[in-house]
Amino acid sequence: QIVKKVFTDLANKDNYPMYLHCTHGADRTGVLVYLIQGMLGVSEEDMMNEYRLTAFYSSSYISNENINVVVSALNYYEGDTINEKVENYLVNFVGVTEEEIEAIRNILLE
Repeated sequence: QIVKKVFTDLANKDNYPMYLHCTHGADRTGVLVYLIQGMLGVSEEDMMNEYRLTAFYSSSYISNENINVVVSALNYYEGDTINEKVENYLVNFVGVTEEEIEAIRNILLE
């Protein structure tokens, strides 16, 4: 699964610097960035504001339809905040380990 592979790669400090990109940032890459930010503790408001920047490229993304599907799906996971839901999704569905999450946090938040 590609999401697991990305998070495994992010957990390995030898893979840095890393470049994550796409054309619009609203589909696969936008969702990955949303999940990374959620795992790092970024506020839900800031996560959505970051995602909305996609609309600067194409007004067809102004509705947030793509990310709203993701957010709705995350609501099925336990947690009081979007950050807790993202972490539970990553661990319980994707298979990211707690050790990988901690490694990513240590790398990206240092």
